Amino acid sequence: MILFHGTTLGRVRQILATGPNPDFIEPGGNMPTENFSGCLPFGPFECTERPEEYAWGKARAAAREGRDEGGPAILIVDIPDDIIALAVDAWFPLSQGFVQFDRGPNLEALLTAWPGLEKRVMPFTDPRR
Repeated sequence: MILFHGTTLGRVRQILATGPNPDFIEPGGNMPTENFSGCLPFGPFECTERPEEYAWGKARAAAREGRDEGGPAILIVDIPDDIIALAVDAWFPLSQGFVQFDRGPNLEALLTAWPGLEKRVMPFTDPRR
């Protein structure tokens, strides 16, 4: 299953290199992310922003704080259905268009498979610039 993870190009490069890091703390933040999430390419986007909107927000925040994180980008990852199934439950049903891998068996399975997963990066220009 294809998932889109919106963030900055700098952060995408970190994730590509080491996989999702639940201990990552956003610059200027004080709490670890604790999970990795992504959206289905075509939603629905009822409980979250579209991946590109989220990426634009991350890039704008970095720019306001004087950090060049390379602009907005989407990390596209093809994750096996059996790993997706570990993250889907009554609280986060697949029908909401969003998959969240929390600490525990589902994130561990994702991290184990990470090196062999097909991944692409889609950098783009913020239309408000």
